Formats: sequence, structure tokens, C-alpha cells
Amino acid sequence: HGSPVEGFTADFFSLAAVRGLSEELHRKVPHLDILINNAGVWGPSPAVSADGFEMTFAVNVLAQYLLTVLLLDMLRRTPAKPARLIFVSSISQVSGRMPWETLVRGGPGVTPYSAYDASKSAVAMLTYYLAARLDPKQITVNTLDPGTVNTKMLLASFGPCGIPLEQANDELWLATAAPGAAHTGRYYVGSKPGRTAQCTYDVAEQQ
Repeated sequence: HGSPVEGFTADFFSLAAVRGLSEELHRKVPHLDILINNAGVWGPSPAVSADGFEMTFAVNVLAQYLLTVLLLDMLRRTPAKPARLIFVSSISQVSGRMPWETLVRGGPGVTPYSAYDASKSAVAMLTYYLAARLDPKQITVNTLDPGTVNTKMLLASFGPCGIPLEQANDELWLATAAPGAAHTGRYYVGSKPGRTAQCTYDVAEQQ
């Protein structure tokens, strides 16, 4: 509608930087109608974040969770209730139990692929955990697979095997279409309800 667009940046490799982003948003933005958590990294070699966590887990899970918790008050203030909180997961998830021992701190046996799959499973867990605790009249919480899209990360890890960026509209759909406001605690694939890995529904694991 001709409104100005303002960008904010932060290094999700640092939890202090995430807190700084929250502080800046609180100073400059009155409320949030929609928060889409779409941070995602895939690293070709092991790395540890500034806070001592495995890189993929730090960026894909911890940073997003911290930012979300810090911005909940801004989501609750939206006049366009319910606010929409969206976590971008993936069809790439773990097939068995969650490897928490290596996911959090890294270690032998961790590969870029296993770290990414586990992080996206953890993102689904965060969705269900928060959906069970937040009032859906205030904030709905959903997750989705965005499709196989030719992002820089996909090109670096698998090559050009996805759809063009211009065709990747599933996040926009969930942020604007009726199901995103009417339902909470759901996972969508191609704009239709789906199921994440079995381990993500374990309430004890979500804790």
C-alpha cells in the first residue's frame, strides 16, 4: 500500500546480537502482525557459535526461539488479531530419535546433513510447544515446508534441483490465507496439512 519498508539485521550466530535486534525492534516498531522464522544455515564443515553451540543448531533453532520469546509482547499488541507466528521447517527431518547429544554441541558423527535435518525437526517441536502454550485468539503458531527452492543454501548443498525463488509462495500463503489465522499447531506442505517426523510430537522431547 505504498508504506515504507525498513530492514533490520542481526547475526544469528550470536545470541547477544539477537537480543540487540529485539531491543531495536522494540524501539522502532509499535507491534508485529506476523513473525516468520526462516533462518536456516547448512555448513560444509563443523563450526561452533559465539555462545558455544553447534552452528546449525545455534542459528536454525536457538536464535529463532530466543527472538520469538523476546517479541511475543509485540505480537500480542497487534490490532489484527490473531497475530501469526510461523516457523519454516522442512521435509528434511530425522527419521528416528532426536540426537540431542550431538545436535546441541556438535561432535563426532555430525554431518551438515544430519545437523540440518535435526535442526528442522527441532523447529517443528518449537511450533507444537508454543502452540500448546499460547492463546490462539492472540497468536497462532504454525510451521511449514517451504518447498524445494533454489536458494543459495540448496544450490551449495544439493545443486539446482528445486523451483525458482519467484515460485516459492508457501510462506506468503500461510502468512495471509485463512488457515494461518484459523488453526494453530499445524504443519503444512504445499498449502495442505501434513505430518512432521514422529519424534516431533513427543511432548517430553519438546521440553
